[in-house]
Amino acid sequence: MNSEAVSALIAKSPSLKAAKPKLEAMEPGSYVVHRSWGFGQIKSYDEAAQRLIIDFKGKAGHAMDPAFCISTMEVLPAAHLLVRKETDGARITELIADNPVQLVVEALHAYPNNAATVIELELTLAQVIGEEKFKKWWAAAKKALAKDPRVAVPEKKTECFVLRETPVSAEDEILEQFNGTRSARRRIVLAEELMDA
Repeated sequence: MNSEAVSALIAKSPSLKAAKPKLEAMEPGSYVVHRSWGFGQIKSYDEAAQRLIIDFKGKAGHAMDPAFCISTMEVLPAAHLLVRKETDGARITELIADNPVQLVVEALHAYPNNAATVIELELTLAQVIGEEKFKKWWAAAKKALAKDPRVAVPEKKTECFVLRETPVSAEDEILEQFNGTRSARRRIVLAEELMDA
C-alpha cells in the first residue's frame, strides 16, 4: 500500500495510527502468512474498495480489509525461508538435501536477534520441508546442529535456537551448560560429555 492509501485508512480509522509501519509493509509483491489462510502473496490494493488482493495457496484473488489483516497476518521479510522457497526454490531444495545446518542458520537470520524458539523454527521448517518428510529430516538436523559451533541449541522447547556472533567450541558449550545448571545428575552427564569431547 502506498503512503496515500495508508493515510486514507488512518484518517478513516484513527486507531490504526499505531499500525502504520505494518500497513506500509503490505505492498504488492510482499509475502505474508495469515492465521487462517496460510502463506500467500499480496498482488494489489484496490483503493476504491480499500481491500488488499492476496493470492493464498488454493485461493487466488482473495480480497481482505487491511485493518483486519493487522492482527491476523504477518508480512514476511525477504530473507524468510518461506519467501526464499518461492523466490529461490532451487537453493532451498539443495540446502534441505545437502546442508540442513546451513538451512537452519539461514532461517535464524530472518528472526529478530537471530534467535527463534524451538516451536517457531519447527513450524517454519515443517512448512518449507513438508509435513511428511519433516520429522525424519529434523531428527538428523538436530544431531548435526548440536555439533555446529555457530548455533546454540536449547535444552527445552520453550528456549531459543540462537545464531552466535562468534562460534563456540563444543567444550566451551558444555562448560557453559555445566555452570548454568544446579542438577547434580545433569552435571554428571555434562562432565562425562566433556571427558568424551
